Amino acid sequence: MTRNRGKEFEPQPVSGFGSKFRAARLAAGLTQAQLAKHTGLFQANISLIERGKQSLGPARAKVFADVLGVHWTELVNVKGDRK
Repeated sequence: MTRNRGKEFEPQPVSGFGSKFRAARLAAGLTQAQLAKHTGLFQANISLIERGKQSLGPARAKVFADVLGVHWTELVNVKGDRK
């Protein structure tokens, strides 16, 4: 649980691409900082990707996929995403 201005709340799960990306990172046992170090991005960018605030193109998806041990299409092809 996280505290926010003295009130407790449960974080809400993110949906779509960001949550799939985060799930792959967690399954690989990496923190955002570790993933950033392995991919050359800043941790802040990893956070933005996981929150759906930054996109991930095919070239970058391939780099992340290699580190995370998944096929790159698992990171970019999410049901309901725009093509």
